[in-house]
Amino acid sequence: MSSNENLVEVENLKVWFPIKSGLVLDRHVGDVKAVDDVTLTIRRGETLGLVGESGCGKSTVGRAILRLYEPTAGRIVFGGQFTSFDRTNAQRLVRVNGRNTGGSGTLAFTTNNFAAAENGTAGPVMTVTVVRQGGLSGTLTGTNTTSDGTALGGGTNYFGQTNAFTLGAGVQFTNLTVTLVDDLGTNVNRIFTNTLTTAAGSSTATGTIVDNDAQPGFFIANFSALENGGATLITVVRRGGSANAYTVQFATSNNTAIAGTHYTNTTGTLSWADGDVANKTFPVGITDNAATNGALLVNLTLFNGTNTTLGSAVALTNLNTATLTILDDENGPGQIGFTAVSLTANENDGSVTVTIIRTNGGSGAMSVNFSTLTNGTAVAGTHYTATNGTFNWGNNDNTPRTFTITLMDDTATNSTRTVGLALSSIAGGALPGVTNAMLSILDNDSVVGFTTNGFVVAETGTNAVVTVTRAGATNQAVTFTFTTADTASAVGGVDYTSGTATVTLGAGVVTTNLLVGIVDDVTVQPANKVVVLGLTAVVSGTNAVVL
Repeated sequence: MSSNENLVEVENLKVWFPIKSGLVLDRHVGDVKAVDDVTLTIRRGETLGLVGESGCGKSTVGRAILRLYEPTAGRIVFGGQFTSFDRTNAQRLVRVNGRNTGGSGTLAFTTNNFAAAENGTAGPVMTVTVVRQGGLSGTLTGTNTTSDGTALGGGTNYFGQTNAFTLGAGVQFTNLTVTLVDDLGTNVNRIFTNTLTTAAGSSTATGTIVDNDAQPGFFIANFSALENGGATLITVVRRGGSANAYTVQFATSNNTAIAGTHYTNTTGTLSWADGDVANKTFPVGITDNAATNGALLVNLTLFNGTNTTLGSAVALTNLNTATLTILDDENGPGQIGFTAVSLTANENDGSVTVTIIRTNGGSGAMSVNFSTLTNGTAVAGTHYTATNGTFNWGNNDNTPRTFTITLMDDTATNSTRTVGLALSSIAGGALPGVTNAMLSILDNDSVVGFTTNGFVVAETGTNAVVTVTRAGATNQAVTFTFTTADTASAVGGVDYTSGTATVTLGAGVVTTNLLVGIVDDVTVQPANKVVVLGLTAVVSGTNAVVL
């Protein structure tokens, strides 16, 4: 249908408005088909009128053409060419050309990263979309080839393949499929590479296979709360994949604590939506019985884990049981223990302070030994400085005691490391509180680099989009410098806009796009032009970046 004389082309346009139901789940139960499969062309010098009864969709067609409404399906082309710009769907964007732009254009991926669940609702497949940028005349051919990363081909995590394709005149995009394998095991998301090869060169995009095998479980095996603290929150985490929706039921039961006397029995259900990996909590009410009884235990249980997307049961194997320790607050020798069973610190904090408290009484003199243990993944002398000692309390002394652990920043990316902490030899009659804890040392080092070793842009492309990403720790901001440099074939100010930019990735930010201006010299060149791109950084304790 494409013609250089066509000012507006509309093909198979659909605008459907969803019908939702439910106050909580907001389910999609149907559609109002305001516009369904409309095709029209407005040529140069023509005026087109739409005639129909009230409510037939005339205004909706016009609003969809102007992108005031987002089309559900179909194709809208202004000037015979453009429905997108720089791999992004056009939003009220029209390109006005002062000359014929009826070339064949170039091919590119629509995104730098394609993602699909390993058990997608449309089947275990990933759709990889290639779009034509620029002109639509003539045919273009290309090939997409997959290669292994953390995802392995050959039917292990996906089936590697080579897809050759041709876009005919007027065809703007094509969808290619990569078959995935649902491994039925909890794992991190896995990645492979798509390489698009055309006559103009090659480009890459990652394919992320999102794991759908999650394991709901308690955050820790032993929770604790003071009996005069009111209700305490119990945390449940979703470990493993983020794909699919999950539910799990919870319940409390008696151990040494008695429901109705020491705590309030509770049951319920926790839910995660598809893609939701946030921690969930439920409260357990604690009763202060005004009697000295020592620490009491409540059983905590998770059961009936369900993948609600698939409607299948999930065998719970990761901390599906735990205990809640109710610490007595009545006066007596008291209890001595850590303030929590888990502590965290960044490896570049220099040190971390650990607090020991005496609660639930203060009569008599007490003492306790403290020490770091070697049962964690952190190595003493390499990642922290081991320490030990003794604390003493006098009669009616409830002042907290603290000791410091020195941390060592290794300026290298690594997973979180742990250090065991222990209290022992409590003397004077005090009861043990939290006597074992775990310190987690969080990595602060980020690996920053380009997403590929070669970016390709047409000379008429206005800007080259250069993507920088980071791996490793993302909990802190990092700063680096981006530079361009001339080569024998490309000169700043003549062929491109040279420059230097200081870039900061904030906490939690893992990628950014940088623009390099391209100059079209409107002359035929014997070869492609090359610009050298560089990244540099000043590494310090507050800017832990590895290039």
